[in-house]
Amino acid sequence: IKHPIIKKVFQRYIPNQKKIEMQVAADVPAGTGVGSSGAFTAGLIKAIYCYQNSSIGHYDLAEKACQIEIQDLTDKLSSVKNLYLTDIAGLDAVQTTALRRACFNSNIKLSVVKNTLLEKAMEASGKDFGNLKEVLKGNTSLMFSDVGNTPAKLIKNFRKKTEKPLLKGAYIEEAIYIGDDQIDVLESIKSKEELIGEVITLLQSPTKNVISALQSGRSNISGILKTLSLIHI
Repeated sequence: IKHPIIKKVFQRYIPNQKKIEMQVAADVPAGTGVGSSGAFTAGLIKAIYCYQNSSIGHYDLAEKACQIEIQDLTDKLSSVKNLYLTDIAGLDAVQTTALRRACFNSNIKLSVVKNTLLEKAMEASGKDFGNLKEVLKGNTSLMFSDVGNTPAKLIKNFRKKTEKPLLKGAYIEEAIYIGDDQIDVLESIKSKEELIGEVITLLQSPTKNVISALQSGRSNISGILKTLSLIHI
């Protein structure tokens, strides 16, 4: 099972089920911020209870759905290297679709989350997110990226046509950045891989220069030796 929510629900509520067929149809994708993922999780748990000829109350159903979502978000945060917290409130449907497409093309995962669930996931992740918890107010959209400066570049480029997204904060390889005024700093930072590559290039430069000098001077050295041998004769 590849779908993280389905996998976690099945593991928790029907771990010994060997075979089951399920079909899902939705008009609203996950991560839109309108509660689609929460509704899907609650609906899936309810369906499993019905499948087992059991019943569950609304409060218990909501609580179990929140637990699954927190667990899913915790797993993502536990392994994250680069995370941006942004505010995309106010973007219309066309702009939101354009932002999602831009994120997809840049290998950025965009997801709108609930602040209360995100705070609990941060606490359970085992990572130190520092003062990022203080910016969990209003709209919060997460951007997950393998490259630290990619979301910053995307945000600046996207804001050529609109005022959003706004940067609330970022977690870049254990460093914390707070506020939209950090967007230029984030755009200019380099990943560990890029820095290591630059160091290797610098270390190789002197060696390359020596080899190049020897190769370029080979003909001159041969000419000098030949001239000296003629003079000796």
